[in-house]
Amino acid sequence: MKTDNYFEIGTSHDVCQDFALSGKINDKIYYALITDGCTESHRVSGEVDFGARVIAYSARESLKNILGKEDNLKSIQPYLMDFNRNLRNQLLFSTRQVGDCLKLTELFADATLAVVLTDGNIANVFIYGDGGVIVYKRSTDIIYKEVSFLSSAPYYMSYLQSVDRNKAYQIAFGSSPVILTTYEINGINGEVRQANEQIKEINPDLYNKTAFTFDDFLSISVTSDGIKSYDTCGNPIPSSTLAKQFISFKNSNAGFLQRRFNFLKREHKESSTTHYDDVSVATVLL
Repeated sequence: MKTDNYFEIGTSHDVCQDFALSGKINDKIYYALITDGCTESHRVSGEVDFGARVIAYSARESLKNILGKEDNLKSIQPYLMDFNRNLRNQLLFSTRQVGDCLKLTELFADATLAVVLTDGNIANVFIYGDGGVIVYKRSTDIIYKEVSFLSSAPYYMSYLQSVDRNKAYQIAFGSSPVILTTYEINGINGEVRQANEQIKEINPDLYNKTAFTFDDFLSISVTSDGIKSYDTCGNPIPSSTLAKQFISFKNSNAGFLQRRFNFLKREHKESSTTHYDDVSVATVLL
């Protein structure tokens, strides 16, 4: 397996609040992850770009801690019981430590997180907040799953660290559902089928419902919601179209994702295509 990651600032931002990491736990277990900081929280605190990076590095270390750092570990299956909760708890602990040590505001960790962890046979994806996962199947079909909040206000893990902030979120946005959208993209003719599902209760159990397992893939990528911010001369581009563009790798040589986005940037410049939000992508490729 090979991994790569990429992040890029959006046209409406002065500082990029997305971040991405990828790599391996050992020779059998690989990961890819992205974080996406809250623009409004960054506007108030000026700390969320740093917070997004803290969450990313904390997630990487949490994965290693949960899996026990065993060099001969070949499968992640024995560790999946309560994996979601364990990862969340370790992240909250480590981000709290950093925030307290550096005297940061409680807003600094307002960021989403999407993680893919795989042993090459099974891939498990955990999405905390909004974001998406792009699965390129052996059949050459593409599955793109997108998690979005109808309120446009994601439920950040950081809210779980404050009773008052969590309560305020529930009052303001708790009754607005989460939308799970699945796009099935035919690898031959490009036909797109779409299905929507609503999750009406927003609480910590939500993160269990935005965790997915895949056993048929040649590549699997996680991406921030910046994928939904592309347009050409004011005409929005469907995220399902971008999902296919993001993973159309020419080869699997090192830096495959970087090269893909360098090509897209040139192509988008010619077509006057831009994205107003930051974009981050991280991929594991078989």
